[in-house]
Amino acid sequence: MTRWLVVAVAVCACGGKSPPPSVPAKDAVANFHELLAPLWHAEEGPQRVADTCNAVPEMQTRAQAVADAHQDQASATLVRTVTELGAECGGSRAAFPDKLAAVHEAFHAVAGH
Repeated sequence: MTRWLVVAVAVCACGGKSPPPSVPAKDAVANFHELLAPLWHAEEGPQRVADTCNAVPEMQTRAQAVADAHQDQASATLVRTVTELGAECGGSRAAFPDKLAAVHEAFHAVAGH
């Protein structure tokens, strides 16, 4: 009897966790915008590039939250463009302005503006 009680408690304890709450689509888009806006509107130059490249990991996390909430082509494009921006940050950065512009355009497609 004791053995079954231990097993039952273990099963309940392991299976009792609920998944983390999902971020509503509107909040995910707002969270992404909160990160992107100051980077996009910053004065062009080396500091903007450095700040944006440093923010790419968080941008990827937030873009994925948008994609998880929306599950559409526009949000998949957002994730892809952020990934491409990250690759550019790890490379020559010559195409940085174009890659950041692509992220900005993808964001607006998701946001509906």
